[in-house]
Amino acid sequence: MPPQSIAILFLERDRPEAYVVSELTRYWREDGLSVQFLFGTKNHVPADLLFLHVNLSVVPENYLDFARRYPCCVNLVVRDIRKHSFSSLLLTPDSNYPGPVIVKTDLNCGGDPERRLHPHLFTRFAHRWQYRFRPGRGDALYSTYSSLREVPPACWRDPGLVIEKFVPERIGDDYAVRTYHFLGNQEAFFLLKGREPIVKGETVTETVAFKPDPRLSDIRRRLGFDYGKFDYVLLDGQPVLLDLNKTVGLLPNYQRDPHVEKARRLRAKGIYNLLDRCEGRRDNC
Repeated sequence: MPPQSIAILFLERDRPEAYVVSELTRYWREDGLSVQFLFGTKNHVPADLLFLHVNLSVVPENYLDFARRYPCCVNLVVRDIRKHSFSSLLLTPDSNYPGPVIVKTDLNCGGDPERRLHPHLFTRFAHRWQYRFRPGRGDALYSTYSSLREVPPACWRDPGLVIEKFVPERIGDDYAVRTYHFLGNQEAFFLLKGREPIVKGETVTETVAFKPDPRLSDIRRRLGFDYGKFDYVLLDGQPVLLDLNKTVGLLPNYQRDPHVEKARRLRAKGIYNLLDRCEGRRDNC
């Protein structure tokens, strides 16, 4: 019997080595699985499972049509991860909210993938917004204000931005963000700490693994994710989503963390849960 096969679908000219999936692929190949990378939708390669890994906030319809040609697909129903599609923190100019607020791009990752693909579609203002903050910092894509009244009117007019309640989690003197990583039935939870209100990238000073929170598993099932990462905080003891990611990037500072590496090796085993699901669907046809 030939080895089970996986095809991973990227955007044309994307770089697999920039993503966690490239590390997972290494483990799968060591296990004897057949793994192929596909770039764009021109060439269909038979596979038992397609891994839809399209780094855009909204997956184009032609990629979804291509994915439906496969017997089984990872994240097929996850089409839109723009913040307005899931955030429970969104505000309007008329909101009766007295606390601090944060301005973000509606698109994931500051809209960088879309800008690289279609630079002519971005307004001059959106381009300025992206780079007006400190480059290379965790808060480079955000701006916080003490109240709604302080938000510049131009932010409300820009459809590429969202304004949310700013609800940082505090643990002692530190700020904290929680991350939930998953693939199939394998999952890992990490607590990221930092001294600055935006805990992201270079502002992270400590990463600690902690026990699974079943509430996040329930949220994931409701949203239809097979693979990805959620960023969230606890607000009055309840999880509040900040960000959804279906094409998790490979960050250099996490490469050196043995806890992250161990969790990643375990998470790679989740592919077998998805392959088993595919086999079960075929048996029931």
